[in-house]
Amino acid sequence: MHKILLDTDIGTDIDDILALSFLLASPEIELLGITTAYGNTVLRGKIAYQVLAHLGRAGQIPIAAGQPATLTSSRPIFWPGHEGKNIDHVGIPDHVLLDQPAEDFILETVKAQEGEVTILAIAPLGNLARAILKAPDTMARVKRIYMMGGVFGRNDPTFLLPVTEHNIHSDPEAAQVVFESGLPITLVPLDVTTKTRLGQEELQALGEVDHPLARLLHAELSAWLPFVQAHDGREFTHMHDPLTAALLLRPALVVHSQSMCIGVETQGVYTTGQTVPISAAGFKHVEVVLQIDAPAFQSFFLERVLQLPVANPPNLEPLPEESGPR
Repeated sequence: MHKILLDTDIGTDIDDILALSFLLASPEIELLGITTAYGNTVLRGKIAYQVLAHLGRAGQIPIAAGQPATLTSSRPIFWPGHEGKNIDHVGIPDHVLLDQPAEDFILETVKAQEGEVTILAIAPLGNLARAILKAPDTMARVKRIYMMGGVFGRNDPTFLLPVTEHNIHSDPEAAQVVFESGLPITLVPLDVTTKTRLGQEELQALGEVDHPLARLLHAELSAWLPFVQAHDGREFTHMHDPLTAALLLRPALVVHSQSMCIGVETQGVYTTGQTVPISAAGFKHVEVVLQIDAPAFQSFFLERVLQLPVANPPNLEPLPEESGPR
């Protein structure tokens, strides 16, 4: 059984909600909690709550909102106001979230289950960085961090990649803290995640599943694909975060990886947030995924989300005031 803490900026790109749904559909996962990062973290927490509600698990998995600002509070929040446009979060009270900062919840959970907690980090890294700075000895007890972030293979002739990737670029100082911590990290970069595709065929398959969460995912994907096509000219979206979650469960999906020491550019005019392999006296604690079996991953992902479990009746109502997880 994998004991997982999910750190997410759910509510903007569709891949966070796909990753959470994948985790909830995986019997090997014990989801210990969800922390939300970057921007309107309270709203992001309510979106996560709604996803849980579509499986009848509202109130069963703790959700803690992180600080909205970047680590140094000096970086603007990218794309604010877009979060959760297609999910009905109106009327969900704040008390469905823990009355505890995300970094404190992370530390409490890691301390309580020493050496057993894997963190799935699919967001800008402010929550993890704050936890590391606050209690590095406690964070040293983390089993491993699986992280979606960075760019390495920019020489791919089939896809024009940017110099930086969103999660690292959005809070490069936080990423620098995490990479310099020495914690064991598996890093799944943009040049690998863009080998995955979710398009009209998968949309149609989701539409044929009689399950509340499948219907939510179908609605989200139906709204997201036209947006992607209008902005990028693609008829599909990439599964950045679901791939990272899947590699945690199926390491055999990794065809090639390499241990590296990673630096983060924080002062470049055009390169702020760039991930750079650096020499560090042989200390290479980041396993960078360089190649995956994309068809096998996509089969695995669809197998899970098209057979969502119905453990409890869907509960789409907010918790009453007295029963919120405080």
